[in-house]
Amino acid sequence: MISKNLPETEDCLCFLLDPETAECFEGLYYGEPGELGNKLAIGALLSPEAECEPCGLVVFHVEDDVLSIEWVHVKEEGMEYKIARRMLNTLLQFASGIGIHEYAALVPEEQDWLVRLYRDYGFSFGSERYETIRTTLSSYHNRKEATEPVTALKDILPEELAAFTKKIKEKDLACPLPLPLNKRSYLPESTALLIDGEIHAILLLQKEEREGLPPRLTIPWVYSDEKQVTILMLLYSHTAYLLNANYPEETELTFALVEPRFKPVVSKLFRDYSSSYYFYGHR
Repeated sequence: MISKNLPETEDCLCFLLDPETAECFEGLYYGEPGELGNKLAIGALLSPEAECEPCGLVVFHVEDDVLSIEWVHVKEEGMEYKIARRMLNTLLQFASGIGIHEYAALVPEEQDWLVRLYRDYGFSFGSERYETIRTTLSSYHNRKEATEPVTALKDILPEELAAFTKKIKEKDLACPLPLPLNKRSYLPESTALLIDGEIHAILLLQKEEREGLPPRLTIPWVYSDEKQVTILMLLYSHTAYLLNANYPEETELTFALVEPRFKPVVSKLFRDYSSSYYFYGHR
């Protein structure tokens, strides 16, 4: 059954999942049926004989030479730390094999034991927790086309984006994305507030393709120089206007609320949404 084994660890067998083996691990993943088969994931069995009795799962993705851990679940009560450690060892071995040496991780608030584990591996975590919002395009209140200075990312010049990246580094802003920012990593419906060639606010958008399922849209980062809700409202509304032409109403949209001061924007923009809380770490 296991077609892509990686070396066996001390307490359990950890391996890279393929679409066939992923089927047995669906019960450990929060997503829709069939979605796990489209993901990169490490699975764990307590023994090779227990072929369809998984005890752990790590889901991750790789982008711009950064491996980001999205989801960790351990089934065996009382063994969370040990099994997660075995899976993480396997994951780091896999990453090293493909030349990846930079990592990020999102940890749900209820899994704070994972923060301790990641710190053992050299991850840094701030004290802040981040709120993640899940909604759909149909929940948008306003989808209005904005006029200048709101600009689609596709119309931003490379030198304007480079100057913005430099500003992020100089101000030591908490940007969870690989720098320098690359337009090719984000959807053209991403938007920015551009005044006299300088970016003062930005909303970046990505798409996750899912075989047999509608794509999921993600806003990995929103930033604004000014503490004005109206600026963010403009970006979100214009982005929704641009998305309206290419994506159905039921398209799922998720994003991290990096700064609590942006929370009023959410309630003004969306009729319906759900929240969960995370800690963000990197190494």
